[in-house]
Amino acid sequence: MNQRSLSGDKALSDVPEGGAPYQPIACEDYDFVEIACLDRYEVAVETATGTLLARAITTEVNQNGEFLVLTDKTGQQQMVRLDQIETLRVITRPSRFHERTFARS
Repeated sequence: MNQRSLSGDKALSDVPEGGAPYQPIACEDYDFVEIACLDRYEVAVETATGTLLARAITTEVNQNGEFLVLTDKTGQQQMVRLDQIETLRVITRPSRFHERTFARS
């Protein structure tokens, strides 16, 4: 899997190839996204197209679905669609969790 930083990259999962409609994630998975944002963890977000290393900031909803908003060390923001996240790994220590693999329907 590719490992990428945010600098110079477009959104990893704004709308997946083929324009698949957003599929809400499991409530249990969403809880881990919220914890990462509340604690502003530095995370590695793994999707089918690569891995982003950045700080979790908040979630956002738009016409394309729900997103995790991240920011890199330079302050550049990026959004990853929640249904595209495969694994959320926390780099910050100490942390309330270390890794969450998201459920797939």
